[in-house]
This record gives sequence, structure tokens and C-alpha cells, in this order.
Amino acid sequence: VDKDVQVKKPIVIYNYFSGDFDGNNINNKNFIFLDKNAKTEIYEKNIFDKENQIFFTKNLDIELKEDAHLVKYYLNSTNKNKTIYNFLRSKLGKNSNFEKFNFSHNVSSCRDEIIADLNGEHAFVSLNNIQHLSQKCFHEIKWEINHNEENTKSSQFVKSALHDDSVAAFQGKIFVESKAQKTDGYQLSRALLLSDESKFLSKPELEIYADDVKCSHGSSSGSIDEDSIFYLRSRGINEEDAKKMMIEGFLAEVINKIKNEKIKNIFFHKLNEINNT
Repeated sequence: VDKDVQVKKPIVIYNYFSGDFDGNNINNKNFIFLDKNAKTEIYEKNIFDKENQIFFTKNLDIELKEDAHLVKYYLNSTNKNKTIYNFLRSKLGKNSNFEKFNFSHNVSSCRDEIIADLNGEHAFVSLNNIQHLSQKCFHEIKWEINHNEENTKSSQFVKSALHDDSVAAFQGKIFVESKAQKTDGYQLSRALLLSDESKFLSKPELEIYADDVKCSHGSSSGSIDEDSIFYLRSRGINEEDAKKMMIEGFLAEVINKIKNEKIKNIFFHKLNEINNT
């Protein structure tokens, strides 16, 4: 995206795998570059015609120049028999903004790895992830945000709803360079365990070499609040619908951060669809 260009509509990318494809290994390399004061949104989705076993690796480099603004949405849903590895490296210049929203549903096996380098003053990155998993699905997230300049800000927010014997893992790191004073780093991961067999593994990390910073991290996991279920049932809602409402309300907090109403509705529609199947 060239200098000063403000793209009015989201760019849509479909990773489409035809039923005629006979291979089992796909490697995808992309590069996104926004010049000074450029702005765009990108919506990406995987589509597989067949349920054959595929190992899909996606390597994405993002570079944002001064005052550039990128919002990226990724819908990764119902990829049976697929092993997916997403690696993203982003470099942010002065006053640039990068926001990412990922919705992962029933991926057989997936690893999302992101490294974000905040190289310019007042750069901001926000990483947001929803995981709605069941059966034997496994999803691992590894995020590393490097505050390399002063007055930078970051946010990491992950919410997981885990059914059956699904497993989710989150490893998030905030690194603050010695010269990166006035850093503001935030990290939070929460998981809703909906069966005795589901598991959530969390490893938050802070590595700070500056003394004038504000960094925090938190992680929690647990079952649905029985008092809330009782309250909903006392209002005439059956137990199954009450649990669905609790799950949707839990995950909706991430979706509500999306500013684009049309994209927000797509995510809510997907959440409602899977929550009622």
C-alpha cells in the first residue's frame, strides 16, 4: 500500500485448497508492506474442499512505516485432518498501529507464532485470539512482543473455550529493551474448561531491562460459574441454552474490540453458528 493511501474496503484473501489437489504439503510465503501514512484492513480465511491430511505452513512478513495502520482478521475454522503452522513477523515504525484478530475453531492441530518488533516511538500492537475447540483439537499460540523504542504500547488478549479432550496452549512474552522507557505492555489469557479432560497450558513471560515501564500479565482457567447457570435457569432458560449463552458471552469480549461492524458481524455469526451445533 503506497504512501498516504487509505484503502476504503478490506482486502480479502482466501487460502483455497481445491479437491483436485493431491499433495499433502503446502508452503505459503506472503509480504505486506504499508508505506508512510497508509491504512488498510485484511480479512483472511482458509477453505479446504477435502478432508485429506495436509500440512500447511504460512510465513508472513509485515512492515509498517511511520503512521501506517493495519488491521488483520483471520478466520481459521473446522480444518479436519489439517496441521497448520502460521508464522508472522511484523516490524512497526514510528506512530504505526497493527491490530490482529484471530478466530480459531476446531483446528486439528495448529500453531500460531507471532514476533512483533516495535521499532519506532509510539508504535502500538494489539494481538487478539479466540479459540473454540472440541474433540481432540490442539492449538498452540506463541507470541513475542519486543519493545525496542520508548513510548511504545502492546496488548495481548486470548480467550479459549475448550470442550471434550481438546488442548490449548499460550506462551506470551513481553520484552523491553533498556532504552524503551515509558513502555506500556498488557497481557491476559483466560480459558473456559468445559469438560474434565480439556486442558489449558499457559506460560506468560516478562523480560524487562528498563525501569520506567508499566507491564502486566495474567492468566486464569476454570469451569462455567454454576451460580450464573442457576440464575439463568431461574429465569426459565434450560441448562443447555444457559451454557451456550455463557460461552458466547465469554468469547464475545474479544469480538467486541473489532471496530469494523461488518467484520464484527462475521465473527459473531461464526460464533453463534458453532455455539449452536
